[in-house]
Order: sequence, then structure tokens, then C-alpha cells
Amino acid sequence: CADDPLTGMARPHRNFTSDDRFHIINRAIDDQDLFSVHDDWNLFEWLLGKACLDHGFTVNAYALMSNHYHLLADLSTCTTRSEVSDAIGTLQSTYAKYFNDRTDRRGPLFEPRFLAFGVSGDARIHRVVRYIHRNPIDICGRRALGSYRWSSLPVVLGRRESPSWLDCSHFTAQDPSTHLADLANCALTDL
Repeated sequence: CADDPLTGMARPHRNFTSDDRFHIINRAIDDQDLFSVHDDWNLFEWLLGKACLDHGFTVNAYALMSNHYHLLADLSTCTTRSEVSDAIGTLQSTYAKYFNDRTDRRGPLFEPRFLAFGVSGDARIHRVVRYIHRNPIDICGRRALGSYRWSSLPVVLGRRESPSWLDCSHFTAQDPSTHLADLANCALTDL
């Protein structure tokens, strides 16, 4: 159990045993920016990769936006699921310390607890992947969605090499141009 910073009481770890995949989301406090220079984005990705490698899970899809992030974490081969909550917490606290030092900022950077939703069934998993990949559209626009660097979509489209901690093999588009057009043209309510 980790202590709740608001109450000082111990709170239980998240239950990562109900499903093999989890949609993990967190945002910055007061919707401030989490990433402002290239090194910020790179460090967060590196810390995410380290968390995956150290704790035996992979990411199937992700998108980093200026003030929040989305991950579809695959825990199917993870033998230490009880540590995944700590791994995400360590990722966030390590990144927050770096960001606060770099920007001469004080206090919490992320919302107190990340959200984690179990995702099961092929249709629902694919819907979450589409949602994650479409999320940066407000930042980069429809035309640049397939080249948005801070997402796994360019990997799915074959435009970027996959890091070792990312496994998009189940979601590789049969026809990348059609897949990209579908993502760019669908409404979030269609997902």
C-alpha cells in the first residue's frame, strides 16, 4: 500500500489482475503542460520503457499529449502484476522531479492517482487503440496524425521503428492509408 498524499492513510494498490490489458491515463494538475521541450517527451518515453522492461509488461498503444498521456498496457506476460502500480507511480514521480527541477517548479505535477481501466475482448481492445491513436488530432491536425512523433501510430503505420517495450503487432494496419483515413475522419463517439 502507498500512502495517500491527501489523507496520509494507506491506500490499496490498483488491482491489475482482472484483465490482461489496461487503459492507463493521467494528466497534469490544473491541465498545465507536462511536456514543453523535446527532452521532456524523450525522457518520459525512456522512463516508460524502463518501467516496462523492469516489470515485465509491454505497451500496445500510447499517445503523449501536452498535458496528459494514454497507455494501453499489456500485462499478459507480467509475473509481478502487483508491482505495476508502483512502476507507473515511479515513472510519474521520477518524471515530475526532473520536470520540476528543469522548470524551477514546486509541488505535484500529475493528478493524485492515475486511472486504469481493464480492457478485454478484441472489439473493445481495438476501440481503445483507435481512441488512443486518434487522441493527438487536436494537437497535430488530421493531416499530420500519422506522423505525430509521440504516439505509437507511426509504428503501426510502418513509419517508425518500434522500441523494445512497444508491441503493436496485434494492431498493425492491413492498409495503412485506409486505416489512417478512418482514424482521421471518425468522430470520438464512433470509437
